[in-house]
Amino acid sequence: PPLENLVLDDDLGNEGDLCKDNDLDLKESEDGLEDGPGCGDGETAKEEEEDDDEISPMDQMDGLLYQCFLHAMKTNMKKSDLPLLTSKLLRGHMQPCCPAEKSLDLKKSSYKKLTKFLQAMQARGLIQVKELSKGVESIVEVNRGHEELKNFEVPEVELLPAVEVTDPSTAAGPTYQPPEITEMYSVTGHLAQLFRTAGIHKGHALSAQQVREFLTQYVRENELTDSSNKRLVVVDPVLCDALRQKGENLTHLAWEDMFTRCCDKMSPCAQLTFPG
Repeated sequence: PPLENLVLDDDLGNEGDLCKDNDLDLKESEDGLEDGPGCGDGETAKEEEEDDDEISPMDQMDGLLYQCFLHAMKTNMKKSDLPLLTSKLLRGHMQPCCPAEKSLDLKKSSYKKLTKFLQAMQARGLIQVKELSKGVESIVEVNRGHEELKNFEVPEVELLPAVEVTDPSTAAGPTYQPPEITEMYSVTGHLAQLFRTAGIHKGHALSAQQVREFLTQYVRENELTDSSNKRLVVVDPVLCDALRQKGENLTHLAWEDMFTRCCDKMSPCAQLTFPG
């Protein structure tokens, strides 16, 4: 063949190889771009996982206890429940506010015991705890005007009332079940005339709810609600003798003040109910 044809064929061959090399380089570049975002996503996921690990299990339990406490104070703690034995707070009020997929365990919190948790809540100004009878503490007041309680939004989660609450301070052995302690109030001689109207005699023990129901019935039967202000009770001679302070000229009482005065003048006691 002619020389010029040989040169042309060689040039075309080299040119073909260059195109092939360029295609290979382009493919490698594209593969590198495809790998890039994948690596970035892995690093982001790792960072997020590290952020979650920053909240310790103890802090998570502290937060759950506080959430359930505020939830209980805002939804199922009524005035009629006060005073409330502290031993009834976890099982009777906080447990029903615990999300179904979680459980309350004081041993896993920084508080370790119920008394420490209640002291912390009292220090925040959310509740007031008093020892109304020897060795028996009760929640006597809930500060419903507290900013943390007012601003708390009840979470919309599935709740599980039957979750067992572990409190190491009240834990029992596998066979022994502790008695249920109910705070009671005994009628004193000073109040005997008032309670005698319902056939209740001196020394008879009543719960706080029973005292409240008795006084409510007494006021209604004797038509002692103030006609101009339904929040006040007109104090008749029997109520006056029973509830007034020394030297006090008592004519009217607020409902809650009447309940409080009556319980204060009764002797605190406790009722033990053993299982079975």
